[in-house]
Amino acid sequence: MSTEGRTEAPVGSDWLRTHLTPVEADGDVPLLAPPGCTVVAVGEATHGSREFFEVRTALLRRMVEDRGCRVVALEASAAATVDVDAAVRRGAPDDALADAFEGLGFWTWHVREMRELLAWVRARNATADLHDQVRVVGIDPQLPGAALRRLRVTVDGPASAPLRASQVSVRARDGRLLGRTDALRALLDTVTGARDGTGQDAVNRDLALLETGLRYELDGPRSGVRGRDLMVVRDRAMADAVLAVAASGAPVLLLAHNGHIAVHGPDAPVATLGTHLRAALGDRYYALAQLFGSGEYLAKSTLLTRAQRSPRTWSTRLDDGPSLVERVFDAAGERFVVDLAGTSDDPDAAWLDEDRLHRALGAVVTPVLHRVSALEVNLRSAYDGVVYHRRVSPSTWIPRRRDPAGRQECPMNRGHSARLGTR
Repeated sequence: MSTEGRTEAPVGSDWLRTHLTPVEADGDVPLLAPPGCTVVAVGEATHGSREFFEVRTALLRRMVEDRGCRVVALEASAAATVDVDAAVRRGAPDDALADAFEGLGFWTWHVREMRELLAWVRARNATADLHDQVRVVGIDPQLPGAALRRLRVTVDGPASAPLRASQVSVRARDGRLLGRTDALRALLDTVTGARDGTGQDAVNRDLALLETGLRYELDGPRSGVRGRDLMVVRDRAMADAVLAVAASGAPVLLLAHNGHIAVHGPDAPVATLGTHLRAALGDRYYALAQLFGSGEYLAKSTLLTRAQRSPRTWSTRLDDGPSLVERVFDAAGERFVVDLAGTSDDPDAAWLDEDRLHRALGAVVTPVLHRVSALEVNLRSAYDGVVYHRRVSPSTWIPRRRDPAGRQECPMNRGHSARLGTR
């Protein structure tokens, strides 16, 4: 949005102009997180904007080349991402990545920009030593069906018969576990009993992933937990997954929505992923949000969501919404990054402590109302840095292959907006 013709700049825009660093045309940004950070999280205000992926890919390269990062953690199914991780490793078949990409489940990752990010990881790994590979790890407990499918083939011993017999009562389709609640509980008992140290790393990994996914399903959706309460369960599970991969101390790059990476105080209604990570890691957690003014993005509609095979393009302008904090950023520049950490002693940065509204658009949006959808935020407490884009464009959706058995909509595509209020 152009600020031409305004007689008075919004409070804070002058401070931003003196502290910002322009973002290059290819999304290249400086790595603001200080050395020693265990987890660097890079967010997004929508799940379907090309510019957000550009910045993430550029920061991935910097993290890998300059900071020794060897783990990329995604807000994606932990079970399904196992196949993606194998596909980007050195020596994987050429067609492995395309096949694994199909199984990610969440439409939000099924875009050309994400495939390009994974292709960069694969190309880098192809020339790196086997002990120096970049891993791709999912952290979301949803859609654990991929783990069940693998276990039915690989597991041996006393648990093999019950797992294979469970095919009668529990099916895995498009990552989801389909079956009665009592059948899922019986499967959980089988999986828990099988975790006795089989000596097979891949089997133990899948048993753990399936157990986590079953517990989330049974403690969450199958128990009638919805909305913010379900987000509490999900974000706690995602935080545990991030901390597990970060336990080695090597830097981790985390890619998730702004609503998840944000840090909130003890009185907030939802303990977010970022809140848990800040409590566990302190200053070794750095949260970099991405905001935008106007433009287009991909999302699905709240109307007949399950009937939609693909997302559509939506648009919004800065003038559409309420008094957003994005207006302050828009008055300062077109595309830039600013570090907010360590500004608490700067009196000119006091505006950062005001509770303001900012955009938080998710996988599913409501027609018309999406233009005014926003969440309250205290920028300095929620994020350590912000990348601002005056305009964004939609990421490029890659149509899914048709599944003869028929695909079912994944949970992220059904009412995901309700979990963040607007998301």
